[in-house]
Amino acid sequence: SLYRTITPTLSSLGLAASGKFTGAAVEVGRLLAEGKTDEVKTRLRGLVLRNCVLKEMMEKAGDCSELEKAVESVLAAYGKSIRFDELKYTAELLKMVHPKCEGCDLRCPTAERLAACVEKLIQLSHPHMRELFEKLDISLLPEHLDHVGVDGSTYLLSVRGTAKHIGMVLIGGPLEGADLQQLKTALSRLDEKIAEGVYEVYVKILPILEGEERCRTLKLLIEVVRGDLERVSKIVKLSS
Repeated sequence: SLYRTITPTLSSLGLAASGKFTGAAVEVGRLLAEGKTDEVKTRLRGLVLRNCVLKEMMEKAGDCSELEKAVESVLAAYGKSIRFDELKYTAELLKMVHPKCEGCDLRCPTAERLAACVEKLIQLSHPHMRELFEKLDISLLPEHLDHVGVDGSTYLLSVRGTAKHIGMVLIGGPLEGADLQQLKTALSRLDEKIAEGVYEVYVKILPILEGEERCRTLKLLIEVVRGDLERVSKIVKLSS
């Protein structure tokens, strides 16, 4: 029944206890009534991330389309028998709060919103990639490359119309401000996926959020690494 399916989930999120709604649930209801859907998603996302099983499901899904598969995989790993209604309900719950299930909107970007914009960030980086490719004498044209996701932060590059992988795009987590040491540390973390001579080119993209909290500006640090590990980089501003 619906009650049997929903009640354990509400309890695990701290929205119900002893058959009654908690204060957190009442607060979520108030925000919904006031039309503050972004705040509702933020509250629910925080509750979901405090639940280790639901958090694992969100992290396992490379993108929104893989949520149902991730739910099934995690439940199976815990030795839980999978009911169709529970599978669908849990996937729908996670779609409500998973940043990658939201449309990409780069106006007043936040770290959470950027999770839905990885594809867009790669596209917006193309003109700058081309400039950096030229500096390294890389004959490839970014606009002629296709990328396919390995996970939420790693994409394999191939020349359009071919199946051969010739490079990688590595996306770092959003940074607060452009502190030089912070940028160096973030870039070095992405270097862990780079190996000399394996691919022709690697592209590292680091989103940087700056400005006032109410409406941040977005910059990208783009670094192109040639197969022999020669590299160039630049910072570009995408929004104001």
